[in-house]
Amino acid sequence: MTRKKVYGILIAFFLAVSSGQAQTTDSSFVMRHRSATIGAIGMISTLALFSADESLLRRLRTPSLQHNVTVHNTADFFNALGGPGAVVASATLLGTGLLSHNVTVTQLGVRSSQALIIGSTTTAILKGAFGRQRPFIDEHAPHVFAFGRGFGTPGRTSMPSGHATSAFAVATALSHELRVLAPPAGRVATPMLYSAATLVAISRVYGAHHWPSDVAAGAMIGMLSGTLVTRRDVDIGATGVRWRF
Repeated sequence: MTRKKVYGILIAFFLAVSSGQAQTTDSSFVMRHRSATIGAIGMISTLALFSADESLLRRLRTPSLQHNVTVHNTADFFNALGGPGAVVASATLLGTGLLSHNVTVTQLGVRSSQALIIGSTTTAILKGAFGRQRPFIDEHAPHVFAFGRGFGTPGRTSMPSGHATSAFAVATALSHELRVLAPPAGRVATPMLYSAATLVAISRVYGAHHWPSDVAAGAMIGMLSGTLVTRRDVDIGATGVRWRF
């Protein structure tokens, strides 16, 4: 595969990431169709990366990167950020908001928690359904699937990435809510949130926990989850999901 093609695939992935930032007003065309936009770009990116999984993984698994202390520690940090970090952040926002009676902070905690629950549940089901073999078992076998055998088998839970899902779910929910509730803060926080989520995704490939297409799929699910809970024509509560038409 040529370097130009690899870069093209990576650009497609980052387009999927940046699509989560295309949020303007509730009446805009983009806002009304952003779920379909994210889904379409996410699927295209996942399929494009699928054909380059092994070559892209190999680039992140080179000895020069693996033995670089700074890179290794950075990957460890963002790896943790995408796992327990996302849960802790959402729980902290929710708890702080409730204790301080701050409506804005409480809203951030509620939306990010809802996005996490929806994204994590969806990812868990798909992991079991796909049964894709993780790269740490065999870095030269990216297309080994055992459909339906991913439930209860850790080595067959590669697709989609749960860490990427969590990171992008929280990033999307917080980005949108901040843009609505505190626009100046939202403009600053949005690129930071999506950059951190992207580094979480890369860290999972760097550690051979996932193939690149796994994290692209996880990013798509996370952004769709964050989009769902922040849509103003949707109520998500204890009784389920209610759409307002």
